[in-house]
Amino acid sequence: MYTKKYNPFRPNSPAGPGMFAGRIHELNRIDDSLLRLKEGNPTHLMIVGERGIGKSSLLFFSNMLARGQAKWQQDTTYEYCPIQFSIDKSLTRLGFVYKVKSALERHFNKEEKMISLFKKSWHFLQRLEISGTKISASPSSEEQLIEDFAYSLVDTWKHISSPSLLAEAGLLSKKEGIILLIDEVDNASPELDLGTFLKNLSEALQVEGCNNILFILSGLPRVRDVLRDSHPSSLRLFEELELLPLTSDDIKSVYMRGLKIVNQKAPIKYSYDEKALEQMINISEGYPHFIQQIGFSTFDLNTEDIISIETALSAIYGKNGAIDLIGDRYYRDMYYNKIKDDSYREILNIMADNPGNITSRQQLLTQFKGTPQSLDNGLRALKTRNIILPIQGKVGQYRFQWLGFSVWIKAFSRKEKNKIS
Repeated sequence: MYTKKYNPFRPNSPAGPGMFAGRIHELNRIDDSLLRLKEGNPTHLMIVGERGIGKSSLLFFSNMLARGQAKWQQDTTYEYCPIQFSIDKSLTRLGFVYKVKSALERHFNKEEKMISLFKKSWHFLQRLEISGTKISASPSSEEQLIEDFAYSLVDTWKHISSPSLLAEAGLLSKKEGIILLIDEVDNASPELDLGTFLKNLSEALQVEGCNNILFILSGLPRVRDVLRDSHPSSLRLFEELELLPLTSDDIKSVYMRGLKIVNQKAPIKYSYDEKALEQMINISEGYPHFIQQIGFSTFDLNTEDIISIETALSAIYGKNGAIDLIGDRYYRDMYYNKIKDDSYREILNIMADNPGNITSRQQLLTQFKGTPQSLDNGLRALKTRNIILPIQGKVGQYRFQWLGFSVWIKAFSRKEKNKIS
């Protein structure tokens, strides 16, 4: 039996165009935004969702669309200059500028004429370096930094959109705009003051008459607070796209696409047993990091042409299976190290079993084995750790901060109860 096979699932990486499923509304909005950018009327976007919901995959797909390496429903091929990077807690404003500058420079590294023009446009950074300013420090004037950054972006845009300059540099086609794709925006520190920074940058670009630069942000739900705390009106710059779990049809589409890719490479044709596919769909509950890991583990373990229910269950619940790997990557530390008391974990187990995702204190009292005081202590501790959140306007009602955590607890509890190893 042939067992060495290509595995199309990527649990640790953004999904590529061939494995992307769902997100029809979001992709339509992104495609519309790219079309508007071509017309000089950019609509900045903010992709929001919890861990593992597919934000980075959607950002990566947007990057592919922008550079013309993927297409969407309108079958339009774009020729933008996308710049993608992530924010960490130590990033300063000057560090932000350097990230953009370095990424743009890589686009011109083979065109001597363009490199010369590019360096001239960004000469203000050389002045900072000569004066001894480090990336980790703030320049003497934050306003001046934003103005200089805006001027450099405008000059760069003029260079890559000028037919005469491009012809002189030996390039065939102009770029239609510059797109800044910024991931993990929730990590932005108060010192970065990102909301104010982006708002002022946007206004400076408008003053210069440059309407061919687009921002697409991505981050956890607290990104709203990060921008609002920095500048209350900065949220108005963006149209928000909130990612929710995929539908059952979308999940099935991912698994069937994976199978199709493999069957194009393998000497035999694989298929799913119906019950195996049903289990894989149900256990993931629409969370892409579950979908990819379950798909990878199941396919990796399988040695038959038909992937059976036994193989799927063993790959999901077995030792070092999908549930163990997802837990190690996302949730086990939260479940054990941040929660020292078994009674607190009991509260989470009860809440995870509640199909409505909202649980009242009264519901917990009917199932909790400890005293009412122990229950209240547990609820207080879990709220303090931001593991559960109270429902606004509903006294004594709670939900998980991350619904993916709830999905993992249910799967992990089943594994422990059945002693699957």
